[in-house]
Amino acid sequence: MSVEWFDLGQRLRAASTGRVVARLVHAALTTTPHPVACRAHRAGDRISVVAATPGTPAATATGPDALDLLGGLGVTLAASSPATLVTDDPGTLPLLCALARSVPPDSPRDTVAGHIAWWADRADFPGGRAVVDASTGCRTRWVTGTTPTG
Repeated sequence: MSVEWFDLGQRLRAASTGRVVARLVHAALTTTPHPVACRAHRAGDRISVVAATPGTPAATATGPDALDLLGGLGVTLAASSPATLVTDDPGTLPLLCALARSVPPDSPRDTVAGHIAWWADRADFPGGRAVVDASTGCRTRWVTGTTPTG
């Protein structure tokens, strides 16, 4: 059976039952010891970040203060275990990289910028724990009965 036929069968099943259908038996998303949920957006020339870790409320900061926010959440090369970026927005990591590139050398924010660079370096590694795209993980795990889109 081809992948296309299998995918069609799953989508037809989801459409006929009106429920999502599991594509995989096991979760495609791995557990991480230090997840940091984050979303960044640009308004003009300012980059704002909303971020949180388990047990902490979401906080928002803009510009260099956003790097301080992330550093306070453990996004730093000095941490005992590396933080994992968890996002549902593909534009977040490029915006975080833009913030990281704005850090002058030998700045107190160097370790945060370095950790963001580490995320960018490892973002494409399949099954890695550096960056988790929640939307992609959910699409891998479940199938809906709707028309497939890009």
